[in-house]
Amino acid sequence: MSNKVYYKGKEISLSELSKYTNVPYSTLVRRYNAGKRGEELWNDDKKNIKVTYEGKEISLLELSKLINISYSVLLERYKNGDRGDELLKRKRKRIIVDYKGENISLGELSKRTGIPYNTLLNRYNEGKRGDELLHEYGKTKIHVMHEGKEISLLELSKITGIKYVTLFQRYKNGKDLLQTKQKRTNDNYNVMYKGKEVDLVELSKITGIKYGTLLYRYKNGKRDEELWGNSNAKDKKGGTRKPKIHVMYKGKEISLIELSRITGINYSVLYQRYKKGGKIEDLLKRKTKFNVMYEGKEISLTELSEITGIKYITLVTRFKKGNNLLQENKRGGHKGSKLKAEYDGEELTLSQISKITGIPLSTLHRRYRKGIRDRRLWARNIRIK
Repeated sequence: MSNKVYYKGKEISLSELSKYTNVPYSTLVRRYNAGKRGEELWNDDKKNIKVTYEGKEISLLELSKLINISYSVLLERYKNGDRGDELLKRKRKRIIVDYKGENISLGELSKRTGIPYNTLLNRYNEGKRGDELLHEYGKTKIHVMHEGKEISLLELSKITGIKYVTLFQRYKNGKDLLQTKQKRTNDNYNVMYKGKEVDLVELSKITGIKYGTLLYRYKNGKRDEELWGNSNAKDKKGGTRKPKIHVMYKGKEISLIELSRITGINYSVLYQRYKKGGKIEDLLKRKTKFNVMYEGKEISLTELSEITGIKYITLVTRFKKGNNLLQENKRGGHKGSKLKAEYDGEELTLSQISKITGIPLSTLHRRYRKGIRDRRLWARNIRIK
């Protein structure tokens, strides 16, 4: 329903009125629904309420800026019928105090002493007078004796190297200002690091790991790389960096992360087994060995995973549910060996091409579904629209 109003003798909509008056449409609707009509509908109070100030007619908004009284305060007074001096009066009560034998206001005292007005006002309201009112709690005003000389707490901080806040807390609590922290002992916790026996304090300095962190790990039974490995460090993507643990696999030394990718066994499972001191055979053991028939030959799910490129955990899930192990996924095509393309004059499966080129199988599948069959299928750093 279109709300029509009269503006300069012409009936127009609120939308048109908004364009003519530059008043937001939502504001006009709100005022219209509140029952306002005529000038009340489009007039901006801040611009149209006029008052006389020093013989000149100005808006309430301009008056607010000139005398530094909030517009909302002035508007409230104006609505209550206040005009002239009543409109301009300040509510703040003038507080008079004695300063060096002279009666002055709190505002004047603030200017002379440099102490913020609000600070003086808070102290005055707390009942403080005289020196208590003017007392500065700054860093330079607390004095102590040091080597037979009276100096400020700030100077003592610079001389001793002890943080000012530490000295201030000790001063407030009545403690010895120059007390030294109790020397940390490592309770003879010695470990072997790169063929050398060192204590935890030395290990902390060498590795840059906090002593408290090393002590906590040590007491929880962690040794060697688990003790000083930066297991909580963040990688470039913001994830937790896994400690670099290497094992021998098929005559080659690889990291535990690589072993996880090759075998399909979760890294955390391999890591827990490694912590227990298991051999490579123990690391790779499966709780249950699932054997299936593939191309007339009985093989394990691990072998099927390596052949087809389907994740081991996916095969296990399908096996337990009785589903087709090589079923097509929702996106079309399966991670098996049926999708083929020509590579260097030979027809190979996408899984085989992935292993040869190092291009992820998922990338090959995505390109394959887009109809790419030439060298762009396994090319690196190409953009496909």
